[in-house]
Amino acid sequence: MRNILDLLWQIRFTLLFVTFEAIALYFIIRHNGYQQSIILSASSSFTGRVQERYDRVLDYFSLRQANEALVRENALLRASLKESFVLSSKKVFYREDTVYRQRFEYVPARVIRSTFNRRSNYLVIDKGEDDGIHKDMGVITSQGVVGIVHSASKHYASVLSMLHKDVRLSGRIKRSGYVGTVRWEGGSAEEAALTEVPGHVVLRAGDTVITSGYSLIFPAGQPIGVVKRHFMREGDHFHTITLELLTPFRGVDHVYVIRDLAREELDQLKLPQDE
Repeated sequence: MRNILDLLWQIRFTLLFVTFEAIALYFIIRHNGYQQSIILSASSSFTGRVQERYDRVLDYFSLRQANEALVRENALLRASLKESFVLSSKKVFYREDTVYRQRFEYVPARVIRSTFNRRSNYLVIDKGEDDGIHKDMGVITSQGVVGIVHSASKHYASVLSMLHKDVRLSGRIKRSGYVGTVRWEGGSAEEAALTEVPGHVVLRAGDTVITSGYSLIFPAGQPIGVVKRHFMREGDHFHTITLELLTPFRGVDHVYVIRDLAREELDQLKLPQDE
């Protein structure tokens, strides 16, 4: 405390000068319209810039909340699409019955970590077992397929990206209906290969490739990519096809995890080849 008092005593003349200057400035502004307008203009400009930055910060957080609300709404809309239901074959219906029963649900999630430039790429999402997320669930965006859930903890899950050396998808050429296997062969995060398509199938650049629905992971009709280029090597019986992937893996932010409501029942079936 004594040191503070000593400091104030040493600068007493400076403080006194500043005080008188402030008083003089006050009277000049108070009684002169020109100087008053200059000060008001400067203060308004400064206040406006501060308010603008403050508003931008508020807008950023409001935008994030709005995006999350839209993602939840999109999940509900996806769950109501035709491909999320299967046709019931019952011949007798009651009033509360419906011709269709729901097969798929969509759980919105946010990507908190991802890679796209390795040989085995993955994502981490902010939903886990507490949200009904389990191994081997499909993951998509509004643009296309993302990957497959590899493992889940209570609150998080790791997803094998389509850009992973071990991921294979059953893809169908939408125009012709022929089915092949989609796999990433490394390199560009924007391209993948479609294999096992017979040579007699007519292909066109721009043909859309979608999920076939043959697996228990993805419903039929989910976009994968479009044919970018294709050719036949001499002696081959299958096309060599390069797809342009529709999912922008370099900027994936929000995803949907697909929950198959019939998965448990289908897993219990004993297929002939398992006997």
